[in-house]
Amino acid sequence: MKATPNPFLIGILREYGCGCDCASYSELLLSEAMGIGGRDIMFSSNDTPAQEFVYADRLGAIINLDDISHIDCLEKAIGKIPEVISCRYNPGGLFQISNDIMDNPGDAKYGMTTDQMFEAFRS
Repeated sequence: MKATPNPFLIGILREYGCGCDCASYSELLLSEAMGIGGRDIMFSSNDTPAQEFVYADRLGAIINLDDISHIDCLEKAIGKIPEVISCRYNPGGLFQISNDIMDNPGDAKYGMTTDQMFEAFRS
């Protein structure tokens, strides 16, 4: 969805067993319109309005949290933490291979640090 919200291409990918990676309300709407729901949707967004969490939960999507503060936002929006949830991890530091194409994960603005991940899963 994120890269190419084209129903024709999404239909082809569905034939191969792919789901949808959604980041917005409109992408969730398109998924539902195409008959895609449940764990075939990964909802991963940032600065997420409460109604988008509500809609993703109603569709049964796997909700991926980008930031530890999203835990409280999600719980307030839908009244619970879903049984299945995902959290984006930012390992920090440098990631290097033969060149510098991969950049530095520590500079990324999204994802939880190791300490935040442990805190998040204790919550």
